[in-house]
Amino acid sequence: MRIISGSLKGRTIKFPKSKLVRPTTDKNKESIFNYLNNIIDFSNILACDLYAGTGSLGLEIVSRGAAKVHFIENNFIVYKNILSNIEILKVEENCKVYKMTSEKFTKLSEHDRYDLIIADPPFFKD
Repeated sequence: MRIISGSLKGRTIKFPKSKLVRPTTDKNKESIFNYLNNIIDFSNILACDLYAGTGSLGLEIVSRGAAKVHFIENNFIVYKNILSNIEILKVEENCKVYKMTSEKFTKLSEHDRYDLIIADPPFFKD
């Protein structure tokens, strides 16, 4: 998995090998951001990545110039992985990671104003 565009373009993102994590593919991520590029200027925005998982969507936003991205992830192992990726990419000042459910976070931060909220909740196969 890699960062598609911006200051971190081409850098890889590690993720835990777990049934709990099924990262958004690079192809899907590229489609999402091709669309978003036409409607939003990422420079200096405040963004929120709900159900952050690997953090790849939020890190893509950071790479494109966001001032700050809040990552929300409830699973401890996945949360630690996001922190590790942020440290490896040296973007700590642009990121804040919360270990809690997205539902709890939205109740706690109901008065916060974000320029972009991205949500990619997990899905489970039977």
